[in-house]
This record gives sequence, C-alpha cells and structure tokens, in this order.
Amino acid sequence: MKNNYWIKLWFEILSDPKMGRLPDRLWRRIIELFILAGIQADEGNLPSLSDMAWQLKLSDRALEADLIKIENTGIVKRKEDNGWFITNFDKRNAAVSDSQRSKDFRDRQRDELDDAKRNDTATSRDELSNATVTGRPVEEEGDVEVEVKELISLTPPNPHDEFAPFADAFKECAGIEVKRNAYNEATIRKYIGMGVTVSELKDAIGGLQDKDYSVKSIRSVEKWLTSLKEQQKKPKPTRTRKPADTGASLDKFKQLYKSQGA
Repeated sequence: MKNNYWIKLWFEILSDPKMGRLPDRLWRRIIELFILAGIQADEGNLPSLSDMAWQLKLSDRALEADLIKIENTGIVKRKEDNGWFITNFDKRNAAVSDSQRSKDFRDRQRDELDDAKRNDTATSRDELSNATVTGRPVEEEGDVEVEVKELISLTPPNPHDEFAPFADAFKECAGIEVKRNAYNEATIRKYIGMGVTVSELKDAIGGLQDKDYSVKSIRSVEKWLTSLKEQQKKPKPTRTRKPADTGASLDKFKQLYKSQGA
C-alpha cells in the first residue's frame, strides 16, 4: 500500500465483537495503530515499539502492555524479531477492483431507487389527506418506475422549456426545490397538458397550505389541480332574468281607472 495520508476504516468495525467488547482506551489505541501502519506504508508492519511510544506519548512498557491485550483479539501480532504488525491491514487497504467498483455502483443505484420509492410512498400518504379537498379517491400505490413511464407516454415532450417557471413557482410557495428529473418533468408536462397555469399552481399550493395539508412534492397538488380543471369544464348555469317590476298590471290600472269614475 503506497499511501501515507489516509487509510480505509470499514463500517463493520462498529458491529465487530472483537472491537465492541474492548474498553474505550483500547478501542482508541487500535485506531491509532491503524493510522501508524498507514503512515509506515509497509504492508501492515508497525514502526518500532519505541517510535510508536514516543509518537503516542506513552512509555514503552505501557504501549507493549496494550499491544499484548490487543493481540488476544487477533487484530495485531508480534513478529519473530519482536516487531508488531496489523493482520490483514494491507488486504483491507488495497485498491478496489474494477468489478467490485462496478458492483458498488450498482448497489448505490439500487439503494437510491429504493429511497425514491419510499419517499414517493410517504408523499402518497400525504395525498390521502388531501383527497378530501377534491372528493376524489386517491389511486392505490403503484410502482414508481411504471408511474413515470405512464406519465411520460401520456404527455409528449414540450419543445419549449416550461419546467423552470413551474419549478420556480413551487419553490417560491412551498419552499422546496423541484429537481429536474424524468418524474418531475413528466408531472409538469401533465399539468401543462391539462391547461394549468403557473398562477393556478401557486393558488393550489396556497389552498392546500391554508387547510394545513402537507405539500412535499410537485405531485402533491395534482388532485387539487385536476379538480379545478374539471370544475372549469362544467357549463355554467344560465340565469333567467326576473322581469322588471313595472308597477301595477294593466288590469289593476283599468280597475283603478273605473273606480275614479273615468
């Protein structure tokens, strides 16, 4: 390992019983030994006992006593020349292979997708409470990827970039940034296809907030906007004008005229 400025510290150290059962002082000592082995950069071999004691501000005797206790865990071992080395240190600090790096990348992508699904599920739970605003039932939870594909297929790409005005309006009113991704772009294209304006989007966010409903994503206002557009499509009732009151009817006028002896 040709490296003298950092070492790898594996997450599993927190769940390793060999480490977990040690007192805090020896736990710290092991980390210090890891660092010294990294500085030494000699396949896990540690500096001489006296050099380590000087650097750690300990006596040779105190440090050797700690090393003997740590040796019982198998983390360090004494060599035939009475020097010390950390077992498996070089192996654990070796460069990651291309295949392992690719596997790690795929694992991260899978974890990010799982997080996105969990976040979308949480958002949908919030929309359950918003359903009372429109009186329309909320669709059952589906696969996020399928939902995105359906949105994209229903809403063809707009040649003009209208994402920014809607995203800016949402951030202004809800205080949440709308990231530019396929899911959010498809949602905004759907709103545009419905004829939603930026002003109506702001009104929808404000309306939900006034009713103390949660607005966590651009999708949170879909029910409100859908209901708004349905209401706008309904024909307005025609009002029949009440005839103006022109005074007494002709018959009453004739009777009055006769009673006056005309």
